[in-house]
Amino acid sequence: MLLSGNVVVVDIMIAALKQSWEQRDALNIRKNAHSLVWLSAIAGMLQVESWSPSIDQAFADGLFHFELANFADNIISGWPAAKLHLQQLIDTPAV
Repeated sequence: MLLSGNVVVVDIMIAALKQSWEQRDALNIRKNAHSLVWLSAIAGMLQVESWSPSIDQAFADGLFHFELANFADNIISGWPAAKLHLQQLIDTPAV
């Protein structure tokens, strides 16, 4: 149940990161990236776990950092596959 809830939360956070990025909202990009650090660790998204702190730290100055677009794009575009994998793990009965 804990992991199922995290899937929903990550869905929300990824959507929020995407919206913040599209709006070039540095404050909320940082907030969402910061939140994704611990969620990605729980969800087994190790690359996101490493990219999110970079975004969080860079956006601490309140400015939009377009040079981090690859990190943001990878986080956003990588979630569907990670979500599917996580959902399969959740749905697999314990042995």
